[in-house]
Parts: sequence; structure tokens; C-alpha cells
Amino acid sequence: MKSFQSLSIAILASVTVLISCKNEDKKKEADMTEPLLKEENITYTGDSVTMNGFVVYDENIKGVRPAVLVVHEWWD
Repeated sequence: MKSFQSLSIAILASVTVLISCKNEDKKKEADMTEPLLKEENITYTGDSVTMNGFVVYDENIKGVRPAVLVVHEWWD
């Protein structure tokens, strides 16, 4: 009887693992849109020096979003 109970638990655990591994994240497929990159020349200051930079970001993302800022050498 004890071995039957252990076997039942093992089978149930195996089936649970197999079912959970088969679950695909379909949300990722829906979120895959072509990025709409916005490029801007910007002016910013640091240590009382005005500098020019270049920033690129995805316009499809609303709110806080990642960006790439190219900072030129200011110590020359």
C-alpha cells in the first residue's frame, strides 16, 4: 500500500512537471513589434560645460524606456 502511494505521488509529480514545461509564453510573441527608433541630437551640461550628444530610443515604448546616449570626450 505504501509503495502504491509513493508511485502515485511520483506519477502525479511527473505529470505536473511535464504539463508546466509545455506551457508556452504567448505574450512574448504578441509583444514582438518592429521598433520605431527616434534619433535626436541633444545638448546637456555637466560641470558648467555645455556638451552635444546623440540619443536613440524606441517610440513604441511609452513611459520610462531605455535609451542609448553617446557622450563625446569633453576633456580635450
